Amino acid sequence: MKSKNKKKVIVTIVCSFVFISLLILQSKEDPEEMLAVKSGYYWSGMIDERERLAIEEEAKYLEDYLSITDVNQRIFDRRYNWIEIGAVSAKHVQNGDYVQVYFTGPILELYPAKLQGVMRVDVVTQ
Repeated sequence: MKSKNKKKVIVTIVCSFVFISLLILQSKEDPEEMLAVKSGYYWSGMIDERERLAIEEEAKYLEDYLSITDVNQRIFDRRYNWIEIGAVSAKHVQNGDYVQVYFTGPILELYPAKLQGVMRVDVVTQ
């Protein structure tokens, strides 16, 4: 009987050690590697997820959208794929900027979709 109990204790200790080691290794992962990225044109806490337009197309797009003051009119224009990113604290982000949004959380499947765990927003200048 004692032999079986010793084996159970040893197996439990080994399993616990392996589990704790995995948790430590996971916590040491580079947070940058765990970020997902979405890109698009920023408008009032939302992005219009799309590839960056050519200069001429972008000028027309920005002119059209800057003339619309009602955000809901933009959001429910279903020609575009809107994603809510929430309030942006970075003062360098303006409506119409092409941005990359880095986030860690899930994407809530609503319309518009909503990103969770937004870590930062970078303006793409190229």
